[in-house]
Amino acid sequence: MRVFLSLWLIISGTVSGLADDLRVVVNRNDTVATLYLSMSVPTLDAAFGPTAATVIPPGQIATLNEMKEAVSTRAARLLADTTLRIDGQRVQFEPMSMVIHPKGETLPFDTPWLASVAASVCTEPDGSVPSRNQMIVYAGFVTKGVDGTGEITMELPITAPDDLTFQVADYVRGIRQSLRKETVGSLRIVTLGQGSDRPKAYAIMPFAFIAFVLLVTALLLKRRTLRRQIFSVDN
Repeated sequence: MRVFLSLWLIISGTVSGLADDLRVVVNRNDTVATLYLSMSVPTLDAAFGPTAATVIPPGQIATLNEMKEAVSTRAARLLADTTLRIDGQRVQFEPMSMVIHPKGETLPFDTPWLASVAASVCTEPDGSVPSRNQMIVYAGFVTKGVDGTGEITMELPITAPDDLTFQVADYVRGIRQSLRKETVGSLRIVTLGQGSDRPKAYAIMPFAFIAFVLLVTALLLKRRTLRRQIFSVDN
């Protein structure tokens, strides 16, 4: 597995040297929004509150088997003290996957596909296990049945540092809309997905249908009027 990770890093060529930054990749469309997070364990502890800190308890490093368990049990704790909203409406993001890696095995995390791989490939460190402060967390979350193209915000617990910076890569339907930095600030609210100005297909279709009906009706009336005029001339 170590060989696989080394080859993966060489092929991608996009490893970030900013291991301690909190990185977010958002990918969304009209019905689904996915959220991928990457951060060091100390950043997780500081940013996401006391419940998140129990994902990897102090003095313990999750093994491969524990990580498998974490997908269904502990991963949900990561966002437990946060509030996520789309266009002002609170939504629940469910965990898809979560793994940890030593800082020396930082993975590419620049696109939705790379982020999903990083949050799924799990290895156990060879030899001695690094301290929890030397580990990177990768996690993926999803919410379905919502219009993900609206504005997505995350409200962090009051204990989060106000100078904490998020690196956000925002994708709509797989196309990157922005790559930016967001500072938490005094309100502890970060914009993860900016609202899309694109018109919704389902909003246009009723108007298009009405316009089509009116056009056909106008053409039929014009044709009937023309036929009456021809009939009058013939007579």
